[in-house]
Order: sequence, then structure tokens, then C-alpha cells
Amino acid sequence: TTSRVSATTAATTAVAVSALAIVSISSWITLFRRTTKEPRIVSLCPSTTETLYDLGLARYVVGRTRYCPKPPNGDDSNSDTPVPPKVGGTKDPQWDRIRALKPTHILFNLEENDHTHRSTAESICPTLVHTPTTIVESM
Repeated sequence: TTSRVSATTAATTAVAVSALAIVSISSWITLFRRTTKEPRIVSLCPSTTETLYDLGLARYVVGRTRYCPKPPNGDDSNSDTPVPPKVGGTKDPQWDRIRALKPTHILFNLEENDHTHRSTAESICPTLVHTPTTIVESM
């Protein structure tokens, strides 16, 4: 019984985390579509980058961290989308490289990224800041 409860709890947690990511990303997609020009996204969080790829938004990603797992092995063989350049790490973004990419949006995660970098990101372009908390808080 214990293992069945544990498996159920794990599955419920996975669904909740996935739902949280989808709700947050759905909000971002709405914002991206309001942009007058095609979105150019720099993602500073590996899980966010992966979610963007999983939702079919790879063509908008113009920069990612060196820790981002997508595209797999640095190549997305299922897509004609170019592999976006790495722009440093989650704690040490290379701001000159990011500025040179001329992003329309930077995706910033308060749990993953250094809080002191938030104002730098916001000075470049609209920055979507998120913190994984609860599903209700993300709506």
C-alpha cells in the first residue's frame, strides 16, 4: 500500500508541476503574440528552455544557458530551427552576448537565476519573471 500511495503522490506532483509550467508558458505565449515583431526569446533557465521546445516554440529561442538540455546534444534533428547560442550560465549570464542577440523577451526564473541580475535583464527588454510556487499563484 505504501508504494502505491508513493507512486500516486509522485504522479500527482508531476502533473501539478507540469500544469504549473504550462500555465506560466501559456501566459508568456499570449504576451509573445502581442509583440508587434516576431519574438526573440533568451531563456535563462534550463527547464524553461525545455518547456519552450516541448511546446513547439523553438523557432523563437535565440539564446540559452550552457546548462539548457534542449536541443538535445546541441542539435534538434527534428527541426530546421537553428541551434541558439549559449549566453553563459544561470548565475553568470553574458549580458553583452544577450544584448547583441536583440531579444524581445528574456525569461528569468527567481529560483534559478541570481536575483541581482534581474534589473540588468529588465534594462535590455521586457523580462518575464517567474518563480515556481503553486498552480493557483501562477494564474
